[in-house]
Amino acid sequence: MIAVALAPDLWVALGALVVAGAAATSFLAFSNSVLQLNSRPEMRGRVLALRAVAFLGTRPVGAPVIGWMGEYLGPRYAVGMGALAALAAAGFGYRALGRLSSATDRRPNEQPTRATDEARDG
Repeated sequence: MIAVALAPDLWVALGALVVAGAAATSFLAFSNSVLQLNSRPEMRGRVLALRAVAFLGTRPVGAPVIGWMGEYLGPRYAVGMGALAALAAAGFGYRALGRLSSATDRRPNEQPTRATDEARDG
């Protein structure tokens, strides 16, 4: 999206949008698969509901802000701000994932199983 915001002409922007669309589709499919495979069967519906809230529930907050920016500052600024927001969210997720992985008490080569999860959770 940064490439779209900085594109010098329409054709470069269209090419960058194709790449961004492919990346977004891949991310959505991958994240959906990871959440379903790594959640407990009895929690799977709740986890996917939280994912839906995170992806769909934040649009009413951000869309008016980006729309205002697009109208008054121009579309390049609006797309660039969306790209910066995505980078900030990725950085936040990376840091949270690092804290989560350091907080677990599993050994690096131990495969998670239901028995180890139940033993750890008590």
